[in-house]
Amino acid sequence: MPPRALERAPLSAETRRTYRSRVRMFLSWLSDHAATYAADPPAERQARDWAVRDYRMWLLRDGPARRSRVYVNSALTALDD
Repeated sequence: MPPRALERAPLSAETRRTYRSRVRMFLSWLSDHAATYAADPPAERQARDWAVRDYRMWLLRDGPARRSRVYVNSALTALDD
């Protein structure tokens, strides 16, 4: 969802803040792992799908604070929206 669309979406201010935070976290992770992918994840669908899969596994297993499945699903929902 583009930033302007997020502002127009029927979401609470807290949900918008959470979505922005989760997307920033993914983009930060992606900038650290971009060399892993042959294509540009934001621009190429297959590379994006692989990056999201890898990010999910990182959150669950390797991140600085291993995350619960509920948190991971919430983070992926923010990315999907």
